[in-house]
Amino acid sequence: MEDYTTWGAAALDQVTAPGHNNCFPWISQLPTELFTGILQLSLPEFDIELHSAPYSSHFRVKRCYILRSVTKRWQTIIEGTPSFWTTVVSTLPSYVNETSIIRSANLPISIIYYHPGYTNPAHLLTEVEFLKIIQHSRPRWSAISLNLYDSTAMVDYIGTPLPLLRTIIVRSVRPTSLASEPLELLGGDTANLRFVCFSGVSILCSAGHFVQLKCLTLKKVGRDGLRGPQLLDTLRASPALEVLNLKGIRAEVPPPSPTIPLHHLRCIKLRSCAIDLVVYILQQIQAPSCTRLCLGIEDEPEFDVPHFLNETLKPFHGMLYTTHRQLRESTVLLDFGLFRWYTPSCSKMEGFSIFIDCALDPLCISWVDGILQDESGLQISFGRAGAFSEAVLRSVAPMRSVTKVLIRETWLGADNRTLLQFIGKPLPTGASLPSLPYLKEIFLPFGGWKTQDLLEMVRSRFCALPWKDMEQTLLTINVPRGGFSWAGITSPILDLATIVEIRKTSGVQCVKLSGSKDPVGMLAVTWNESCSQPVWV
Repeated sequence: MEDYTTWGAAALDQVTAPGHNNCFPWISQLPTELFTGILQLSLPEFDIELHSAPYSSHFRVKRCYILRSVTKRWQTIIEGTPSFWTTVVSTLPSYVNETSIIRSANLPISIIYYHPGYTNPAHLLTEVEFLKIIQHSRPRWSAISLNLYDSTAMVDYIGTPLPLLRTIIVRSVRPTSLASEPLELLGGDTANLRFVCFSGVSILCSAGHFVQLKCLTLKKVGRDGLRGPQLLDTLRASPALEVLNLKGIRAEVPPPSPTIPLHHLRCIKLRSCAIDLVVYILQQIQAPSCTRLCLGIEDEPEFDVPHFLNETLKPFHGMLYTTHRQLRESTVLLDFGLFRWYTPSCSKMEGFSIFIDCALDPLCISWVDGILQDESGLQISFGRAGAFSEAVLRSVAPMRSVTKVLIRETWLGADNRTLLQFIGKPLPTGASLPSLPYLKEIFLPFGGWKTQDLLEMVRSRFCALPWKDMEQTLLTINVPRGGFSWAGITSPILDLATIVEIRKTSGVQCVKLSGSKDPVGMLAVTWNESCSQPVWV
């Protein structure tokens, strides 16, 4: 066990050594209130909602012990400021936690229990042992984060009311925990809750009101505790809800009911849930403020994909368009029979990801095209499947919103020449324009193509087609530097003559060579029109 009494001694030796003791007089003379604020800002950031909470909270307490050993005044201020000691963590020695409880005076405290995931580690208190030791502080618990191996004994701690509790997070690290008896959260007294997260723990949603609830996360909570009607009642009783996150929920669909207005709901995540439940929730709620939508639909028989995209998601079409336009980018991934449309970089509350397994259908691509219309910035990512039907390619070809194409490295170096030929072909509707006429940039994989394939694509796209009624869209070609990929596949090596031949083609803006450690564009070739010769940049 770590001896916390040695932290202070080590820190004191360091700051009193020659050359260090002149660093602190000025800060030690600051007013107490200002000095306390500076010390607070020096502590590690701590968010109980994150999976890293056991680690960050542990080091936060450790930092307090180090700081209190700098000088006598620092010790007096830190020990006498209750807000420094409002965290109790199971990874700390019991006497450290007891000291924190005493020093925190009457302030609300956060309780964190961490289990590493294997049975009864010798150095760790069990859930019951830890909570029993701090039971006397229970009226002051304002936040609980429990990573449990066994949730059967939790009824005495989170199954009865807690007057100050605002945040409750219970995650099971044992897959069989779903077999435990359903737990009624706080005995139904849930009016003060702001943040609720249950993962792998079977719970009962009572008729209690969640009038102040901001975030609701339920992951694989089990059918025996959570019922469809109870879930809808919970949403109906949570008018202030901002985040709804459901994963692996298989509750039955309740009968039709009045629409649930959730005017503050900004983030909706529904992943690996029963499709009929997903459809029902999206149809029952009104979320005009939604700025982040994440849906993960697994393959299920008789799933009507067109109806889901065009009817169920119709209220969110405007949000998808607006988000794409604001971020100026989004990506459609086509791979192994799946479809995904997502924003690669997004904040916690902005972006979208629509994932449908086993539904690589031209209707999905047409659906994206119908939403974006002519709004540019869409990237098509051809995945590792390496083969795409003519129907899929025909639906992609006329998209005016596509400005980037990424061809991923295929398994075992499968043939990518079909995709290069597709980019050089004329549109199915006419011979004047090529497929993806607004394409500005293409990223090639390591293998599955030859130098001649790239040259023929360029000639076919820019030399063989008249480009009537439209100015040629300049194309940037990104080529990996010759070598071996992670799968041992060799990449074609572009010789200077071929690069010059490609670059001097009207319509090619530049050829960029890149390696795993090279900046994109290093040793690229451009054509100097005035000198009529290639120039390395």
